Amino acid sequence: MVASESTTANEPAVPPSLARKFRRAIIFACSPQGRLVPAAALEAIELLHGGSLIVDDIQDDAVTRRGAPALHRTIGTQRALNTGNWLYFVALA
Repeated sequence: MVASESTTANEPAVPPSLARKFRRAIIFACSPQGRLVPAAALEAIELLHGGSLIVDDIQDDAVTRRGAPALHRTIGTQRALNTGNWLYFVALA
């Protein structure tokens, strides 16, 4: 389970904002000599994570994500998959 997924339909396991802070703290702790990690690296992680959530929702045939309809339920599986894959590539650009 991903930190931002719900344990029930209305109860988040970990709020998304807290999950972002946690990821940043881990990256900071792992960076050489405690130097700050560039914002671009943090943005890339968020984009990769977003793409992985879209693909995961497709694989699991999820109905909702964070209280809203899952992307593939809104725009269709093919377009959602392309969007998730695009997020992977734009993160690496």
